[in-house]
Amino acid sequence: GSSAAARTFGTLSMVFVVVSIANMALISVELSWLAPPLLDALEYLCIAWFTAEFVLRLLCARDRCRFLRSVANIIDLLAILPFYITLLVESLCGGESSQELENVGRIVQVLRLLRALRMLKLGRHSTGLRSLGMTIAQCYEEVGLLLLFLSVGISIFSTVEYFVEQGVPGTTFTSVPGAWWWATTSMTTVGYGDIRPDTTIGKVVAFMCILSGILVLALPIAIINDRFSACYFTLKIKEAALRQREALKKLMKNTSSDSNINVNLRDIYARSVMDMLRLKSRERASTRSSGADDFWF
Repeated sequence: GSSAAARTFGTLSMVFVVVSIANMALISVELSWLAPPLLDALEYLCIAWFTAEFVLRLLCARDRCRFLRSVANIIDLLAILPFYITLLVESLCGGESSQELENVGRIVQVLRLLRALRMLKLGRHSTGLRSLGMTIAQCYEEVGLLLLFLSVGISIFSTVEYFVEQGVPGTTFTSVPGAWWWATTSMTTVGYGDIRPDTTIGKVVAFMCILSGILVLALPIAIINDRFSACYFTLKIKEAALRQREALKKLMKNTSSDSNINVNLRDIYARSVMDMLRLKSRERASTRSSGADDFWF
């Protein structure tokens, strides 16, 4: 339902985000064929675009206080602020002592790490990322339960495994906090293998830890997956509704125009309605399978 100019602007914004992320990665690599001044110039260009985009959105907003409280706009602001703060800190501390310069360098490194927030700017243009954000916001209780179950299991199995393995010569279980790492990688089924049991009883405890981790992860993740599907279909329905409204506006505007144009517009309108009905039926099927019909109605 957007105009050609709006779609072009959105595409350019996505391109600048991807270029900025790639540039951020290339800056950390020493490449003989890629000069650092070129990467710096590309960084300045991306920052100029992000700044202009944010300022234009702010100027066009009807309610600027609400605009600044929006999560997406806060992410946009946090993505560009570290660059300007870094320039300010480096300009103000140019003639300081070596110790102060070292402290300033640490601050600058932390600020540069915040440039990774630019990846979240893609959420403005991606239905999947927005669905993920909605899912996390709606499933905070399930995520909290998942972390609680993992914490309890890690505490129990790490303690048991440490007392089983501590008497073995050359054991890698040197302390309970060290066993926490083993229990975390085992319950999440990662299993790096840097810490492993040697005794038979220890291997039995490890098996129980892995099995418990699979069960603990499976229960909340199934709920989160159903909620993600419902959020994704809801956003798709909203997009179809926007296209339908735009097609209806075009129909009303061109009622006195050529009949061929009206037929084409009616076809567009019919397709948008069918898309919305199709997505609505898929959403009902998804929510019915998860027992969440009452949530959406």
